Amino acid sequence: MSTHNTDPHDNGRHHRVGLKERWQHSHEPVVTSADTTPGTMPAATAGQPAGAYPGYDTGAYDTPSHAPHPVAEYRVVLDVIQRWLALLGVVLCALQVAFAAVGFWGSQANPGDQATGMAAFLEHAVNGQVLTYLAAVLLVLGVIAWANWRAWVIPLVVLLLLYFVQGALVGLAFNASGTGFDVTKWFGGLHAFSGMVITAGFVWLFIDRSLHPLTRSGERGRSHHHRSREYGHREF
Repeated sequence: MSTHNTDPHDNGRHHRVGLKERWQHSHEPVVTSADTTPGTMPAATAGQPAGAYPGYDTGAYDTPSHAPHPVAEYRVVLDVIQRWLALLGVVLCALQVAFAAVGFWGSQANPGDQATGMAAFLEHAVNGQVLTYLAAVLLVLGVIAWANWRAWVIPLVVLLLLYFVQGALVGLAFNASGTGFDVTKWFGGLHAFSGMVITAGFVWLFIDRSLHPLTRSGERGRSHHHRSREYGHREF
């Protein structure tokens, strides 16, 4: 006797089971080699490309064509040196304010005497020269390291202010007779304001190089905000 099942209902059930298995197989997510650890979530989920993690916000570094390039070791070292020299500039700017106060009160020992005034502001003048040389060094480091545009634009602006503007304002602050530090107050005020801009430049450069340092992997200029987006977190 033949054992072949001739029940039409059984044949229909087998047909439906086969269709269901093929449908499930065609809709299974593609698991990449990077996500085959037992117990991990499949790499590809609904609405996401294969290889993407849940919550991943695609950005400029997702494709190989936009992947960061390795950075030479000397550029990384120069970037670190620039960062700490910028902090030195902040400290010297603070000393510059103190030296200006010392010079002002020292010049009052013999008001109207140019020699006394020049001697009183000697520390202020020397420190200003040091700041000028420091800005030039920072500019060279920024151009060679080439971390971002701020790494060389900020030192350039600071250098121009120190070398041209500050000295010119001091000269204009002297009275016409040149008898001493009987200054024109507005030029003296601009001299102080320019000094605050210079200080802000050193502070900005130090913060920028601290937040966006060069790395050997080439991920330059990527702030915490951009890194956090890779894991699906957003900052507001």
